[in-house]
Amino acid sequence: MLRLAIAAVLVLASKATLAREFEKDFAVYLAGEETLARLGPLPLPRALIAKAIDHAAQHDARGVVIKLFLDQARSMEDDLPLASSMRKLPVALQARIDDAEAAPNPFEARFALADTSLHAAISGTRGWIPTPVLAKEAHSICFVDFDGFPVPLLEHYGGLPVKSLVTCAIEMATDEKVRVSNGRAFHFGQEHLRVDDMNQFTDRKRFSEAENFRELADLIEGQVSAQQIAGRVIIIGYDSSDMATVSTPTRPLRLHRAFAAYLKTIYEDLR
Repeated sequence: MLRLAIAAVLVLASKATLAREFEKDFAVYLAGEETLARLGPLPLPRALIAKAIDHAAQHDARGVVIKLFLDQARSMEDDLPLASSMRKLPVALQARIDDAEAAPNPFEARFALADTSLHAAISGTRGWIPTPVLAKEAHSICFVDFDGFPVPLLEHYGGLPVKSLVTCAIEMATDEKVRVSNGRAFHFGQEHLRVDDMNQFTDRKRFSEAENFRELADLIEGQVSAQQIAGRVIIIGYDSSDMATVSTPTRPLRLHRAFAAYLKTIYEDLR
């Protein structure tokens, strides 16, 4: 009996050590008021975002998630440095569905999932798709059409099943391609997330806010250490005081802080 009890404790301890911790596997760098005071107003030049990616790569980041819409072309002096930096490590870009978009950029089928029978609650045929110059270098293009529960882990764009930005970020952190059990679970290696019949995450009881946000200016200017970056997925976004807020189970949060909270909640639910 004693051996069985010890074995049970060891199994539980083993499972506990495997629990995912958002703050260990991600680092969130947002352009808040301090960044804007140091580097100028929004939108920041894309050449500065390129510097942030360069420094993330230098310190062995696992990858970068750019929580900004990059669907409008700028000057080549601005876009080309960003495209070049994206070749140094995996970079996920965000997109959204907007059927009022008159002339959407092309969406490459390589970013979609193969199984066209997968269910999705959100669908559309037009949207804010990253420019071709940047899409060419992207590791993934992922969609962000949510501002609360339920959180879609995939959507349909142009008739194709496409990953949400949450799903892409988890793939990057786990180094596992998602496998979908339609309407039941999303699998990342040996771990999985439970979803509803429309492939949405619904467990609002587990909601918790992310911590340890850092100023994007520090990453752009290289004022970071390998300890803060190495092995982590870096999220780049904005956090200005005039940014819109959304309701969450705890309190209203600015958009990119809310995204980090939903990602943390879902990531730490991996079992």
